[in-house]
Amino acid sequence: MVEFFRNYFPKSFDGYPIKRIDLSVVDNKVNLDVSSNSINIFNIKLSGRSNIIMSLNDLKKSLIYLDLEVIEGSEASFIVYGKVSSDIYLGISSSLSKESKLSIEEKLYIEGKMVNIAKIIIPKGSVGSYAVLDQKIVSYGESLFINLPILIIKEPKCKAEHLSKKIRLDEDQLFYLKSKGMSDDGIKKVLERYFTTL
Repeated sequence: MVEFFRNYFPKSFDGYPIKRIDLSVVDNKVNLDVSSNSINIFNIKLSGRSNIIMSLNDLKKSLIYLDLEVIEGSEASFIVYGKVSSDIYLGISSSLSKESKLSIEEKLYIEGKMVNIAKIIIPKGSVGSYAVLDQKIVSYGESLFINLPILIIKEPKCKAEHLSKKIRLDEDQLFYLKSKGMSDDGIKKVLERYFTTL
């Protein structure tokens, strides 16, 4: 998994400290702790009804790899949210087993630079599985956001969806909001309130 994403992310992370965590989550809710100025690698097996939550608020330059495996008959969700004001590179790879469900939700407010790759794989034999990638992303000012959603479906008796709402606040939209009485600070506060909490 790491090798796949390595082609898309900069070599400027060479020499950064690596934090590697292997987790097995069974019928539980887990908040992932992500370190700034580092490479974070998470290998996570999800079974039963499990939820993973990751906040990107206040995170400094980081490279994050997540490998999610949903065990047969399980229902899992992964939520990543927050304000991105630095350089953040996020790679998510997930695979589903038979009769399993996975929901990946991204709720992000971008003021910095973010490269986001989310890959969902439903292999042959994963009959009755269901996956959804739901992205709600707003970018502001001189921010840069690159997004690459990947759905690889090898089983005909399954379902996968990609829902995406990406908004870039340009000068015209900002002018309109300001004409309604909102200030730059007011606009930012509304966005931060929505995107930095669950």
